[in-house]
Amino acid sequence: AVHQIALARRHERPLSVLMIDLDRFKRINDTRGHPAGDLVLKAMASAGQCILRRSDIFARLGGEEFAVLLPETDEERAIVIAERLRQAVAKARFEHDWADQGPIPFTISIGIAPCFKEDAAVEYALKRADLALYGAKQDGRNRVKVWSRMPEAEASGELPDGEVRQAS
Repeated sequence: AVHQIALARRHERPLSVLMIDLDRFKRINDTRGHPAGDLVLKAMASAGQCILRRSDIFARLGGEEFAVLLPETDEERAIVIAERLRQAVAKARFEHDWADQGPIPFTISIGIAPCFKEDAAVEYALKRADLALYGAKQDGRNRVKVWSRMPEAEASGELPDGEVRQAS
């Protein structure tokens, strides 16, 4: 990740970050059991491998949180990738063998943020993406939200003032 950020900064190339949270994951673990939760985590990893590019960095941060670093990806393209991932997960249905409880549906919420050349570390972009993710969760889950720099902040060069908005 550090290498990708350095490259993007050096060559003034776009770089975006996704923060992903499995919606109501605790409920899956509580009602279906931890083996079902493990299946959901594996399904999420599989969806990431299918949708994301080889150059993207996909990582589980812990629990039900994942992050994706998208090199050479501006906001518009990041929205497309995030929506494809969200839709693929929402369509996934699978059953586990050890209980006759039917399929395990699950969804994800995603926050998107750019990495700015002013960012000292990827954590700054992750924090902005996390704010966008929080907005997605607050608005009902199973959606993509984008952190955008406020126009006043853009003009003044201030950072990190911004707003969270629905991905279009």
